[in-house]
Amino acid sequence: MACLPSSSKCEWTELQYFISHYNKINSTRFERENCLDMQHARAQPEVMCKDANSGQLMVVEKKSIIWPANYVEKHKTEHILWSVIIDNLKPETGDAPFTLRVDMPPTVNHAKLRKIAQDLASSIKGRIHSLNNGSGFHFALPVKGSIFKEYPNDRDCDEPAVGLKIESNESILEELKVAARTPPEFSEKIVGYFHSCESKFTGYASTKRILLFNYVSGQLFSDCDQNWWQEFLCIHKPPEVIDEIWSSHNYYEDDWGFEKLHHNGTAHCENQ
Repeated sequence: MACLPSSSKCEWTELQYFISHYNKINSTRFERENCLDMQHARAQPEVMCKDANSGQLMVVEKKSIIWPANYVEKHKTEHILWSVIIDNLKPETGDAPFTLRVDMPPTVNHAKLRKIAQDLASSIKGRIHSLNNGSGFHFALPVKGSIFKEYPNDRDCDEPAVGLKIESNESILEELKVAARTPPEFSEKIVGYFHSCESKFTGYASTKRILLFNYVSGQLFSDCDQNWWQEFLCIHKPPEVIDEIWSSHNYYEDDWGFEKLHHNGTAHCENQ
């Protein structure tokens, strides 16, 4: 899973999945013409594509949406916690499938995280051998969570048949629950992306122009859906230069989700 923003300069590595999805649902045959942002000194969209059927051109600008603002730092702490727990419980979980769900501690201090992980693993070790298939237990210290012993052969075919699988209980994104009352930091970031598109889409008036939001968090992808964005975009209207706005999220390797959020000229805003 691409759980952190991509560091690749070639956005086509990820954009190819969007173009494939776009072609599938629109019966088009868009193919990459060139990566504009790697070939020009002036700021450009990521990629230009051409429809092999109609000859129509399309440019795509991709922007990552990260929330909360410290999501990347917090997610890195998850990996520290996971790795220590997995290493400490490997002898106890190596011959059967287990799922551990934990609330992430508020600290991002690496030493404190390792101590929490070691304490949690020690507390689990004393009880894990009593678990039968399909049973588990909850715990409250040093963090809240639960561990469950799965039935054999109950996992998906692309998952390891045995071993410890860890799932973090993601916090509810309370600040983004109501699109009309998003934190200024969030709305200003989106409006800034709109202004960037106004500059980058200059000179492409006869070209289809798409802004693609890539959600780093899967929770954002599910919570901030088309209905959410319809309300947000009625308050923070995108410029006319943007023909379509889409969202995307990379669940795992080549498993992507996409949703169309906006089409220029089709917004229905009440009391506007």
